[in-house]
Amino acid sequence: MSKHTEFGVEERFFDEPSDASRLKHHIVTDYVVSFTNVLARNRDVGYADLFAGPGVYKNGEKSIPVLITERVVSDERLRRHVRLWFNEGDPALAQQLRKNVFAVPDVGLLAHRPAVTNKVVGANLRDKQYSIPTLVFADPCGYKGLSLRMIAAALRGFGNDCLFFFNYRRVNMKLSFPVMDESINGFFSDELAADLRQQIASLKPRAREDAVLDAIREAIRGAGGIPLGFRFKSSEGGGTSHHLVFASKSPKGANIMKRIMNSCSSQVFDGVGSFEFDPRMPDSSNLLLFSPITDLADRLLEVFAGQTLTFDDMV
Repeated sequence: MSKHTEFGVEERFFDEPSDASRLKHHIVTDYVVSFTNVLARNRDVGYADLFAGPGVYKNGEKSIPVLITERVVSDERLRRHVRLWFNEGDPALAQQLRKNVFAVPDVGLLAHRPAVTNKVVGANLRDKQYSIPTLVFADPCGYKGLSLRMIAAALRGFGNDCLFFFNYRRVNMKLSFPVMDESINGFFSDELAADLRQQIASLKPRAREDAVLDAIREAIRGAGGIPLGFRFKSSEGGGTSHHLVFASKSPKGANIMKRIMNSCSSQVFDGVGSFEFDPRMPDSSNLLLFSPITDLADRLLEVFAGQTLTFDDMV
C-alpha cells in the first residue's frame, strides 16, 4: 500500500505524471485559456487553484500552475487582465510552487503578480467569495478540504465557474464504513450523506456510482450551475477511479467544456465522445462497421413513423 503524506497525497505522486494526469492537465489548461479569453475583455478575471502542488514534477514535466502561467504570459491581453492565485497546503510543496511559478520566462510582464499562498483548505475557504469572475480549480488528490458547499460558494457572483477532481474510489469505499462518516459528511453534508448511504446500500457498482454522481449534480444544479463530468478509469480492473466535475452558470461555458471533454475522450464515434479516459482502451474509433448514430437514426424513424414530435416529446 502506498504511503501518504499528512495532506492525503501519495508520497511519490509528484515524481512523474500518469497518462490520466497529463490528460487532466490538458482539459483544465484548455478551459482556463478559453474562460479567460471570453471574459478578459476590458475587465480583470481570475484563476484560483486551491490545491496546486509544486508546479513541476520531479522528472521535469510541468503541471497545471506552470502550464497556465505560461499560457497567460504568452498572450498580451491576458497578461493585462488575468489574476492568478495558486495555493498549496503543504509548506514544502508551496515553496517549490513559488520557485517554479516565478521561474516562468517573462512572468514579470504580468500586470498582476501571481499570488502563491500556503493555506490548508477547509472551513476557512468554504464560503469564500470572489470579487471578479473566477475559475476555481480544486484537485486535492483525494477529497480532504473539498466540499459541495465550497463548490456552491465558488459559483456565486457573475462569471464564476468551478472544476474539481473527485476521488470516487476513495469516497465510494468510505461511504460503507461508519468510522469515516465525519469526512464523508464534510464533503456532502450530514443530510445528503445519510440519504446516500441508505440509497446505495443494495445497489450494484455502476448504479452506486450513478447515485453518488446524481447527488453531486443535484447539488450543482441547486447552486444554479450546469454540471458536466469526465470519468477516469483505473488501469487495474477498469473501475472508476476519479471524476473531473465541471460546474458553470453559463451555457456558453458549458458548451466550451463539452467540446474539450468530447475531444479528450478515449473513444469518439461519429464525433460523439465517451466523456471518459480508459487507459486500457485502444483507439477503436475506426473499427466499427456500422455507426451507432446511424443505427439510432434508423431506429427513431421506425419507432416514430408517421408522427410529428418535438425532441422533448421523444425524451
